[in-house]
Amino acid sequence: MKFTDCLEMLLAAAALGILLAAWRLRGKSKIGPPVFVVDVQGHSMEPLYHSGDRVLATGYIGRKGIRSGTVVIVRSPEPAGGLFIKEVVAVAGDPVPDLFREHAAVRGDLAVPAGHLLVLGKHPVSLDSKQWGYLPETNVHGRVMLRISTALPRV
Repeated sequence: MKFTDCLEMLLAAAALGILLAAWRLRGKSKIGPPVFVVDVQGHSMEPLYHSGDRVLATGYIGRKGIRSGTVVIVRSPEPAGGLFIKEVVAVAGDPVPDLFREHAAVRGDLAVPAGHLLVLGKHPVSLDSKQWGYLPETNVHGRVMLRISTALPRV
């Protein structure tokens, strides 16, 4: 049996396990589709995720909710905004990180207000809460669970 065959079986088993877990959680803290695939586009989460990667996400948050360090799929607050993959760096009640203190919507606040969070891309040039300010929790579309394929290396 080749390594790729083993890897495919392992991924299929993982996907089945995730689907079963999503079915078990149905009706609990649902914010989006139970399980969905997202194609990463752009470089805002490099080096963690690269353009062309595919990730498996879920609309179920779980009992602990969204917390700092969670990688999420968010809808941009801009009128024509699309979906973005970002890392949560602060949730309601958390202190506002120094990085965001210069943003007009954040200036003067000591803590993230209820119902909002701050998100950040891994790349220094990223469209995120540095430009948007506080992001409403309702803009969270799902939570990234795992990478299911990676972009081919560029030559």
